[in-house]
Amino acid sequence: MEQINELSLAKMVLLKPSAAAILERHHLDFCCKGKQTLQEALAHNQALYSEVHNELEELFSKNGQNEKNNFEAYSLTDLADYIIGKHHKYVKEILPVLYIHTQKIADKHGDRHPELVKIAENFSTIKTEFEQHLMKEEEILFPRIKMIEEIHLGKRDKSEMLSIIGPVQMMTAEHENAGKLTHEIMELTNNYIPPDDACTTYKIAFMELQEFELDLHQHVHLENNILFPKAIEMMNN
Repeated sequence: MEQINELSLAKMVLLKPSAAAILERHHLDFCCKGKQTLQEALAHNQALYSEVHNELEELFSKNGQNEKNNFEAYSLTDLADYIIGKHHKYVKEILPVLYIHTQKIADKHGDRHPELVKIAENFSTIKTEFEQHLMKEEEILFPRIKMIEEIHLGKRDKSEMLSIIGPVQMMTAEHENAGKLTHEIMELTNNYIPPDDACTTYKIAFMELQEFELDLHQHVHLENNILFPKAIEMMNN
C-alpha cells in the first residue's frame, strides 16, 4: 500500500470510496482536482493537513473491506449505464426543482440577503449548461465509449472506432466549470447554513444545493477518474 502522501486525492477515493466523506468534510476536491496529493491541496494549511492526514491514515489502516462498489471493476458499459441511471437521473429531476427554489428565495429574500441573487444566477447557469451536458454525454460520448468496448471485445470491427478525445476534453472542461459554480455557491451559502430568518423554502433550497454538490462530486469522479481514462486506454490499445 502506498503512503497517504504518495496518493492523489482521486486515487484515495478509488482505493477507499469511504475516503470521499473525509475529503468532502474538509472541502477537498477529489473529482476536478483529483490529481493533487493531500500535501499539494493543503500546502497553505499545515494544521489542517495534519488533521486530515491522520483521519485518512486511520481509515486506510482498517482491514475491513466494506466498501459498497468497486467501480474500477465495472465494464465501461456497466459504468456508463450506472452513471446515467443514478447520477443523470438525479440531476434531471433536481435541476428544475432547485431552479424554482433558488429563484423563489432570491425574489423573496434577495433584498435582505443579496447573495441569494448570485446563487440563483449561478444555479441558472448550471441548469442551462448541464441540461446540454447530459444530452451530449448520453447521445454522443457514452455511445462511443460503449462502441470502443464492443470493438475491444471483438463484437464490432475496428474500422467503426470513433475518437473520444475531443468529447472527453469538452466534458471535462464543463465539469470544471460546474465545480467552480457549485463551490462559489457553497461559499455564498456559508457552507449551506441558512440564516436565522430563513423560511422553509430557504432552508430546503440550501439542503438541496448541498446534496447537489455532493452528488456532482461523485458523478464527476466516476467520469473523470474512472470511465474516461479507462475508455481512452482501451481506445489506444
